[in-house]
Amino acid sequence: MTGATHVRRPCPCCGTPAAEALFHNRMAPIGGLDMSYRVARCGRCNFAYANELAPASHYDYYYRNFSKYDVIPSTDAVPAVARLRAEAVTSFCERHVRRGEAVADLGCGAGVLLSTFHRRGWQALHGLDPAPGAPAQARQLFGLDGVHAGTLSEAGQILPLDQIGLVCLTGVLEHLPELRTDLVELFDRLRPGTRILVEVPAMERFLEAPSEPYGEFSLEHIQYFSAVTLAQLFTTLGASPIELEILDLPAGTTDSLLGLFEVGTGRPAPRLEQHDQDDRILTDYLRQSQQTLEKALARLAACTANQIVVYGAGSHTARLLPHLVRMGLGSRIVAIMDGNPNLHGQTFGSWRIEAPETMRSWPDATVVISSFRAQSSIAEALAQAFPNHVLQLY
Repeated sequence: MTGATHVRRPCPCCGTPAAEALFHNRMAPIGGLDMSYRVARCGRCNFAYANELAPASHYDYYYRNFSKYDVIPSTDAVPAVARLRAEAVTSFCERHVRRGEAVADLGCGAGVLLSTFHRRGWQALHGLDPAPGAPAQARQLFGLDGVHAGTLSEAGQILPLDQIGLVCLTGVLEHLPELRTDLVELFDRLRPGTRILVEVPAMERFLEAPSEPYGEFSLEHIQYFSAVTLAQLFTTLGASPIELEILDLPAGTTDSLLGLFEVGTGRPAPRLEQHDQDDRILTDYLRQSQQTLEKALARLAACTANQIVVYGAGSHTARLLPHLVRMGLGSRIVAIMDGNPNLHGQTFGSWRIEAPETMRSWPDATVVISSFRAQSSIAEALAQAFPNHVLQLY
């Protein structure tokens, strides 16, 4: 299933090597990187994670070179759901953290969350993101000067972590191939009493409709948290839970799990427990995903076009391309297109990723929109610009 370079890792929560395989997430290589992985469940604590995956160096390269968060042209282009999440996170933190505390947002992207903290009265703001363009974006869009380029493992060398009162990790923990090591190193740099705000996709809401088939198993998401397992992970690291809640988000976006923790409590690690609810959610999610995927593939099988353009170069396409090849449709694909300039010129499987304006080279091709959440808006934009027939999968 996975490539020769792939590695097997123990459970990031309890360190147990034994795991039950749940799903083989086969994906087309992007930029020559095989990011396929195997989803498994820990045999001891039931934590769900990818236990066979590409090496950490692949993920570092991916986040540095293929980011979609440092190419936002203006504040008007910031997605509405990103603004909603930022407002909710700051409101959540306001209940427990003084405005005089310094804030560090690790994995800050263009600075949407930091700008929201600033608007609400926080002054000492620091950010870090692996995307090289993040500092310039944060400065251009929001006037933020405290954002730097770097990975989480480099945070201690770049930011004054010993002076930070609140560390934000929003949309970060689900991505880390060395999750436990990264958190241990981070905690060692923080003073006792530092608060850590975490936002991750909430496993409790994986079954909320409508849902992209296997969408929670994206190119980058390799840990899957419920409130129980998130609290368990942090308490095993010596951090005490302060509050956890689930944030409702618009349909088509997985609701978020918010957790606030305090570092350096010195409390003993909890007894590890099995979590039957998580088992049921994942089992039902896999079944639901397969049913939805089969319906989408049936639409593709009925496509008679001699030329196909796949629009979208994200996780959905990474999973879709192997199916297209298996169905004998691969030879009809003439191009893969995406609006992210960081992807242009890169390869996806055996195809090159092109800019949308190259659609004019294929006026007779059927455009397959390879996106679940954005398919309607993409279809509308394409209809206004090009004469091509458009196929929506959902």
